[in-house]
Amino acid sequence: WQRKFDRFGDMPQVLTLPEDRYTITAYSPDAKDATFSGPSYRGSADFTIVAGNVTPVTLQCSISNVKVSFNLSEDFKKELSNYEIQVTNATSWDADDVAEKTLIWHKEDLDQKKPGYFTAAPLYFRISGYRAIDSKPIETKEGVIGTVAPKDHWSLNLGIAIMGKAGGFEITLD
Repeated sequence: WQRKFDRFGDMPQVLTLPEDRYTITAYSPDAKDATFSGPSYRGSADFTIVAGNVTPVTLQCSISNVKVSFNLSEDFKKELSNYEIQVTNATSWDADDVAEKTLIWHKEDLDQKKPGYFTAAPLYFRISGYRAIDSKPIETKEGVIGTVAPKDHWSLNLGIAIMGKAGGFEITLD
């Protein structure tokens, strides 16, 4: 048996139910696998209805997704004329649902420190860019954050080191 209310305001003050055990769940209705629009919330509580009694139920909703943000070093911004970071919580970059589960940060988004939000699952990332000195692409760096839980905030610090006289780059991430 299930009863659904699209908005909390649509739910009656008192809900009459037969004696039994129940679970109440509330969640953000517009939750997505990947979004720039903000956190989503979810909460659940078990309770038992006893005939002839009013059963108060308290439900606490908490952040149910993961926040990802980036901090770029001054060297990173200076040495690269343009850059992009892709993050996905799809099972791989080749997965059928990768488009719905991927966010792409462009230079402007990263300069504004725009955060992204994902359902809690391993996060795969790709960092790419172009050298400021000659506009050549740098080698794309890929990685994974394997242990991810709801309410996590992954604040990733990106730096860049110039390697030798040939002008090679190494992107560092902590």
